[in-house]
Amino acid sequence: MRWYLRQINVVIIFVLLISLLQPGAIVRASISDLPATDYGTFIDVRQTELAPGAMYTWIDLQNERGLQKIHAVEFNPQQGNLELRAGTKDGKVYGMKGVTEMAMYADSPGNRVIAGINGDFYEIPGFVTGVPNGL
Repeated sequence: MRWYLRQINVVIIFVLLISLLQPGAIVRASISDLPATDYGTFIDVRQTELAPGAMYTWIDLQNERGLQKIHAVEFNPQQGNLELRAGTKDGKVYGMKGVTEMAMYADSPGNRVIAGINGDFYEIPGFVTGVPNGL
């Protein structure tokens, strides 16, 4: 009886070890299917739908400068339920505020914020005014 129980334990341990190694083989197979481009080699590409008609894509790309991370939100502005808006600081164009704070200010029932992208640059020599470049 003891011999039988030991054999069952060995089989269970073997199956558990195989199950730990198997996901790594699947990941390596899927990464090898990703294409190389002029910009570099794709390491990982993932997508998720933020809202009907809005897709969020994140990409890990390896090039001569190292690992690059790309985040993009795509949507059709012709679709009536989605629109692109510039974030503001409490309704003002100037001022220093993070993307999360701007999204919380704009988010309200009937006006849901589904994505925010930090895409502006502020000149910060000496006294910080919070006036964005290009305005």
